[in-house]
Amino acid sequence: MIQTTRYLKNVILLSILFSWSGSSISTEYQYSLLSRYQISDNITQNVDGESGNSLLLGVDFSFQSDQYSSWEFDLSGNYSTTDYSLSNLAREESKSLRGIYLYRPKESNFRFLTLADISQVPRNRFQTQEVNNLRDTGLLAVKPSYFVSINPNDKINMSYTGVNFDIEAASEIATNQDNSRMVDEYSISYEKQVNPTNVMSIVAQEKNTDFDEGLAQGAVDFDQEDLFLQWVVNSRINSIQIELGKSKVRDALGQELDGNLALVSLFRRLNRIQTIELVYSEGFDSFFGINLATETINVNVQSNDLARAQRIRERSLAYVYNAATFQFSMNIFKRDAKDAFGDNRDQQSGGNFRAVYPLSLLSRNLTNADLALSYRHTENDFNTNLSTVDTSKVDILSLRFSHAVNSGFTYFIELNEREAEQEDFALLGLSNNSQSINLGFSYTDRGKF
Repeated sequence: MIQTTRYLKNVILLSILFSWSGSSISTEYQYSLLSRYQISDNITQNVDGESGNSLLLGVDFSFQSDQYSSWEFDLSGNYSTTDYSLSNLAREESKSLRGIYLYRPKESNFRFLTLADISQVPRNRFQTQEVNNLRDTGLLAVKPSYFVSINPNDKINMSYTGVNFDIEAASEIATNQDNSRMVDEYSISYEKQVNPTNVMSIVAQEKNTDFDEGLAQGAVDFDQEDLFLQWVVNSRINSIQIELGKSKVRDALGQELDGNLALVSLFRRLNRIQTIELVYSEGFDSFFGINLATETINVNVQSNDLARAQRIRERSLAYVYNAATFQFSMNIFKRDAKDAFGDNRDQQSGGNFRAVYPLSLLSRNLTNADLALSYRHTENDFNTNLSTVDTSKVDILSLRFSHAVNSGFTYFIELNEREAEQEDFALLGLSNNSQSINLGFSYTDRGKF
């Protein structure tokens, strides 16, 4: 079991104790029990795959405290097991668990943030096969911070962030680099409240990354220095965060590199049913970023997967339309990651959309029934000495009918079509397609204690 899991259990226990420590802290909860039976003509997702079926049993859950106490926490996760009819496919466990805990004592300048994350990444990220291709990761981050007020509009912020990241060993896969590591980050900033919705800051920070593996295994430790200007806008309509500056990296081999640091995050409420978000970032790869404008924390456990400093450039666009008569959401992204001092490169791009139409608009007999169409596309372009795979692409099209029998119980029927392609430097392109039908149900309950 990953060492971070033990830390996370302690964090969860503390959060429960705090939630029960007094009547001033209330907690909202929600859970869903899930079951899905799948019949597929290529259950293995291989080129010459076999037909078969699978049964998934799982649970989703979330706990969230109120925002009026000194202790706030948000805990969510899921766990499921999948059994396959073919003996050459192992029983599979899928799990994720994420907890964010904030200690913010009233009338104090001190804050303490804890983030714990357990998730899974592909065991072999160069393959299009998703079945039996998972390994566990665990991340624990702590961030104590303190600020000094100079006057009502100006203050100095100081913080330390410590990150411990572990990834499950997968020695049987030669293309897997063990990028387990410790990261220490020190930050100081001068902040000015320009008006009730605008904040300007100048930020200086230093980051030290120490991989568990050494140079002999291909891992290269590095230090990073950042200096940038930050502008945050938080209003009823717009949430904006802009960062512009410079970064410098020095690695254990004595190599140095200067680069630009940039973040542009624009979130806008177009009206009561529509939102749009644009994000552009450029700099050196990192585990997570805190978006002060949208008050979100983004975690990327696949960062620095080459176990050395990487330059990244990311772009994304998201749009949501949510009306009573129709719901639509879409997202497109592109991510370029390159070895800061080498030729290894990994480009990822893709997108997805989901459209939901309430069937009650067609007939009164179809109350609480929906028809949903969704599509997902992911594409990778590799140039690395870790694998002979050049490119890979996966497309998934789904059509789902769901009916809510009551406020808690829902059943669904879903048709899926999956197309995957993979090209090798030495071989011709390989492709595998599959069609499947899924039958399932979920039971959801929510409340407060």
